[in-house]
Amino acid sequence: PQGANLYVAEEENIDSLVQRIRALYPQQAIIIDVWATWCAPCIDDIKNSKPTKEKLKELPVKVVYLCVNSSSTEDKWKKKVAELGVDGDHIWLSGKLSTAIMERYGLAGYPSYLFIDPKGVYHPKMIQSIQYLDIEGLKKRL
Repeated sequence: PQGANLYVAEEENIDSLVQRIRALYPQQAIIIDVWATWCAPCIDDIKNSKPTKEKLKELPVKVVYLCVNSSSTEDKWKKKVAELGVDGDHIWLSGKLSTAIMERYGLAGYPSYLFIDPKGVYHPKMIQSIQYLDIEGLKKRL
């Protein structure tokens, strides 16, 4: 009811998944929020990022949530998304993809964020939190 779109990733390769996400939003920047259902800082940022997400709607930026399966299940993920009431695209990652995204992008833990500009360039460590996102700094990357 809150407008969340739930998907289970079928890709075998994290680069393919990221390219598929980018293809859904051509000419837009993408913020990928990598989170876990049991992660308190992840849930805090998701809950408190709604005002920032409203500001992002005015920009060519999409937020996509990738939930890792670390110590969780697909059913717990669905329930947590419904509980949090967060709209947007939510993707459940297999164990292989969960490991691959952390390794591919050098992510140390949860939550982690990827920022991919409209040209497809990944900017490491640009985002530490969506709720405290520097909107003006982000605009410079668009």
